[in-house]
Amino acid sequence: MAAVHGARGDEHHRGASRGDYLSLSEVSGGAGAEEAAARGKLGLKRITLFGSIVIITNTICGPGMVVLPRVYQEAGYVIPTLVFILICLSSSLASTFLCDCMARIPGNSRFERRIEFVNIFEEMWGKWGLRAAQAMFMVNMMAQTVSS
Repeated sequence: MAAVHGARGDEHHRGASRGDYLSLSEVSGGAGAEEAAARGKLGLKRITLFGSIVIITNTICGPGMVVLPRVYQEAGYVIPTLVFILICLSSSLASTFLCDCMARIPGNSRFERRIEFVNIFEEMWGKWGLRAAQAMFMVNMMAQTVSS
Protein backbone atom coordinates (compact mmCIF):
# COMPACT_ATOMS: atom_id res chain seq x y z
CA MET A 1 0.00 0.00 0.00
CA ALA A 2 1.52 3.24 -1.11
CA ALA A 3 1.07 6.51 0.70
CA VAL A 4 0.14 9.54 -1.32
CA HIS A 5 1.19 12.91 0.03
CA GLY A 6 -1.61 15.33 -0.84
CA ALA A 7 -2.07 19.01 -0.19
CA ARG A 8 -3.78 18.25 3.12
CA GLY A 9 -1.10 16.00 4.55
CA ASP A 10 -0.38 12.29 4.52
CA GLU A 11 -3.35 10.28 3.28
CA HIS A 12 -3.36 6.61 2.41
CA HIS A 13 -5.22 5.55 -0.73
CA ARG A 14 -5.68 1.80 -1.29
CA GLY A 15 -8.35 1.48 -3.99
CA ALA A 16 -6.66 -1.16 -6.10
CA SER A 17 -6.87 -3.84 -3.39
CA ARG A 18 -10.68 -3.99 -3.51
CA GLY A 19 -11.33 -3.74 -7.22
CA ASP A 20 -13.16 -0.74 -8.65
CA TYR A 21 -14.74 0.39 -5.39
CA LEU A 22 -12.93 3.15 -3.51
CA SER A 23 -14.09 4.05 -0.02
CA LEU A 24 -14.92 7.55 1.15
CA SER A 25 -11.63 7.93 3.00
CA GLU A 26 -9.73 6.95 -0.11
CA VAL A 27 -11.19 9.65 -2.34
CA SER A 28 -11.33 12.46 0.20
CA GLY A 29 -9.51 14.84 -2.09
CA GLY A 30 -6.07 16.11 -2.84
CA ALA A 31 -3.65 14.06 -4.88
CA GLY A 32 -5.45 10.83 -4.02
CA ALA A 33 -8.58 11.75 -6.00
CA GLU A 34 -6.47 12.77 -8.99
CA GLU A 35 -4.48 9.53 -8.72
CA ALA A 36 -7.70 7.49 -8.60
CA ALA A 37 -9.02 9.37 -11.63
CA ALA A 38 -5.78 8.71 -13.48
CA ARG A 39 -6.24 4.99 -12.79
CA GLY A 40 -9.69 5.27 -14.39
CA LYS A 41 -11.56 4.44 -11.17
CA LEU A 42 -13.54 7.67 -10.93
CA GLY A 43 -13.84 11.07 -12.56
CA LEU A 44 -12.92 14.43 -11.18
CA LYS A 45 -15.34 17.11 -9.93
CA ARG A 46 -15.47 19.03 -13.21
CA ILE A 47 -19.03 19.39 -14.49
CA THR A 48 -19.37 22.61 -16.44
CA LEU A 49 -22.51 24.70 -16.80
CA PHE A 50 -23.12 23.13 -20.21
CA GLY A 51 -22.69 19.64 -18.73
CA SER A 52 -25.17 20.46 -15.96
CA ILE A 53 -27.73 21.69 -18.50
CA VAL A 54 -27.31 18.53 -20.58
CA ILE A 55 -27.77 16.29 -17.53
CA ILE A 56 -30.89 18.12 -16.28
CA THR A 57 -32.39 18.15 -19.80
CA ASN A 58 -31.78 14.42 -20.08
CA THR A 59 -33.48 13.89 -16.74
CA ILE A 60 -36.51 16.02 -17.62
CA CYS A 61 -37.03 14.61 -21.13
CA GLY A 62 -37.68 11.03 -20.12
CA PRO A 63 -40.30 8.67 -21.46
CA GLY A 64 -43.08 10.54 -19.65
CA MET A 65 -42.51 13.62 -21.79
CA VAL A 66 -44.28 11.94 -24.70
CA VAL A 67 -47.59 11.61 -22.85
CA LEU A 68 -47.77 15.16 -21.46
CA PRO A 69 -50.04 16.47 -24.25
CA ARG A 70 -52.48 13.63 -23.57
CA VAL A 71 -52.43 14.35 -19.82
CA TYR A 72 -53.31 18.00 -20.43
CA GLN A 73 -55.94 17.01 -23.00
CA GLU A 74 -57.74 14.66 -20.62
CA ALA A 75 -57.24 16.44 -17.28
CA GLY A 76 -57.26 20.09 -18.33
CA TYR A 77 -54.64 22.72 -17.49
CA VAL A 78 -55.11 23.34 -13.77
CA ILE A 79 -54.66 19.92 -12.10
CA PRO A 80 -51.60 18.72 -14.10
CA THR A 81 -49.92 22.12 -13.68
CA LEU A 82 -50.50 22.08 -9.91
CA VAL A 83 -49.19 18.51 -9.69
CA PHE A 84 -46.06 19.44 -11.68
CA ILE A 85 -45.46 22.44 -9.42
CA LEU A 86 -45.84 20.20 -6.34
CA ILE A 87 -43.40 17.68 -7.82
CA CYS A 88 -40.95 20.48 -8.65
CA LEU A 89 -41.10 21.86 -5.11
CA SER A 90 -40.69 18.44 -3.48
CA SER A 91 -37.77 17.57 -5.79
CA SER A 92 -36.09 20.88 -4.97
CA LEU A 93 -36.55 20.25 -1.26
CA ALA A 94 -35.15 16.72 -1.56
CA SER A 95 -32.11 18.05 -3.46
CA THR A 96 -31.56 20.67 -0.78
CA PHE A 97 -31.68 18.01 1.94
CA LEU A 98 -29.22 15.84 -0.01
CA CYS A 99 -26.79 18.77 -0.34
CA ASP A 100 -27.19 19.47 3.38
CA CYS A 101 -26.33 15.84 4.18
CA MET A 102 -23.25 16.07 1.96
CA ALA A 103 -22.14 19.27 3.70
CA ARG A 104 -22.55 17.66 7.15
CA ILE A 105 -20.02 14.92 6.41
CA PRO A 106 -16.87 15.74 8.39
CA GLY A 107 -14.37 17.70 6.32
CA ASN A 108 -16.88 18.54 3.58
CA SER A 109 -18.63 21.67 4.85
CA ARG A 110 -17.62 23.56 1.70
CA PHE A 111 -17.89 20.52 -0.62
CA GLU A 112 -14.12 20.01 -0.79
CA ARG A 113 -14.37 16.22 -1.01
CA ARG A 114 -15.90 14.05 -3.70
CA ILE A 115 -19.00 12.71 -1.98
CA GLU A 116 -21.54 10.76 -3.99
CA PHE A 117 -25.01 9.52 -3.10
CA VAL A 118 -24.01 6.15 -1.64
CA ASN A 119 -21.03 7.67 0.21
CA ILE A 120 -23.48 9.56 2.42
CA PHE A 121 -24.99 6.25 3.53
CA GLU A 122 -21.53 4.77 4.10
CA GLU A 123 -20.46 7.73 6.23
CA MET A 124 -23.65 7.75 8.30
CA TRP A 125 -24.42 4.02 8.64
CA GLY A 126 -21.24 2.15 7.68
CA LYS A 127 -20.87 -0.74 5.23
CA TRP A 128 -24.41 -2.08 5.65
CA GLY A 129 -25.81 1.39 4.84
CA LEU A 130 -23.63 1.55 1.75
CA ARG A 131 -24.77 -1.87 0.54
CA ALA A 132 -28.44 -1.08 1.24
CA ALA A 133 -28.18 2.23 -0.66
CA GLN A 134 -26.50 0.52 -3.61
CA ALA A 135 -29.20 -2.17 -3.67
CA MET A 136 -32.02 0.41 -3.54
CA PHE A 137 -30.34 2.44 -6.28
CA MET A 138 -30.01 -0.62 -8.55
CA VAL A 139 -33.64 -1.63 -7.98
CA ASN A 140 -34.69 1.95 -8.80
CA MET A 141 -32.63 1.94 -12.02
CA MET A 142 -34.12 -1.40 -13.11
CA ALA A 143 -37.65 -0.16 -12.36
CA GLN A 144 -37.07 2.96 -14.45
CA THR A 145 -35.65 0.90 -17.29
CA VAL A 146 -38.62 -1.48 -17.26
CA SER A 147 -41.12 1.39 -17.15
CA SER A 148 -39.49 3.02 -20.18
